[in-house]
Formats: sequence, C-alpha cells, structure tokens
Amino acid sequence: MQKAATMLAVVGGLIAAGIALSFFGSMIIVEDLVQQTENIGGGSTLEITAELDPEINDEGFYVVQAMQFSEGMISARVIDPFGGQIISKTVESGSYQEQFEIKSGGTFTLIIENAGENSDIIGAIGHVPDSGKVSVGIAGSYLLIAGLIGMVVVGIYAVKNRRKS
Repeated sequence: MQKAATMLAVVGGLIAAGIALSFFGSMIIVEDLVQQTENIGGGSTLEITAELDPEINDEGFYVVQAMQFSEGMISARVIDPFGGQIISKTVESGSYQEQFEIKSGGTFTLIIENAGENSDIIGAIGHVPDSGKVSVGIAGSYLLIAGLIGMVVVGIYAVKNRRKS
C-alpha cells in the first residue's frame, strides 16, 4: 500500500503541474492582447484599438465571443492604421477568431457590430503569440493527460493489490 501512496503522490504532482502550466500558458498568451467586454444591443458597436508592429510579429489576430449568440447578428471588421479595411466578416459562431497580416505598424482597430438583441460581447486584438508561449500551454495539457492516465493506472494497481491481500 506504501507503493500505491507514493505513486498517487507522483500522479497528483503531475496533475497539479499540468493545471498550473495550462493556466500559466493561457495567461501569457492573452497578456499581449487588448481585450474589452461590453454589453451591446442591436445597432451598437464595440471598438477596440491596439498598437501592432510587424517587427514584433507580422501576423495579428482578433477574437470575438458573444454570450447570447444567434447566427448573423454579429459582424467584425479590422481597420489598418491608414483607415483601410483588412477584414469584414459575419461571425458564424459564439466564439470566432481569425488571423490577418500586419504590413505596417500602427493602430489597428477591431469594430464589432451587433445587429441582434443585447449580448455580452468579448473582443480582443493583438499579435499572434509565438510558439514558445503556445508550447507552455500544450505542455500543461500533456502533463494533465499523463496525470489522469496515471490516476487510472494507480487505481487499477491498488485494486489488484487489495485483492491479493
């Protein structure tokens, strides 16, 4: 039984480390994004501006999330520093994201329009996170999965040992 307790402690450590890395990975991914949450009604807009520089990363992305989503009610536009429209999309799901190319540095604007009923809208715009930041979150997920598999193995081991004694 001592062996099972030790294995359970190791597996619990893996799960705790996986949760911590997943949380930390999510946190460092969104730290560079400009985010805003607002309840907007029909015909209203939410504007979010961010300073983006192609020397940091030549790819940007935006995220639109609607809490009370119905199809065709939310649209998003991204405007470059010169006033040109880069993207104009009707959001097709409750959570939507898309990447765009950053050709020149300056202030980019994400404009979210709601043509439907009142809804809590979350919008974010920023640089695409580098692979190092994304890999932290992925490593956390793998640790969490390994810990959960280990938990099943420890459970099976404990049951088999109990039957022997």
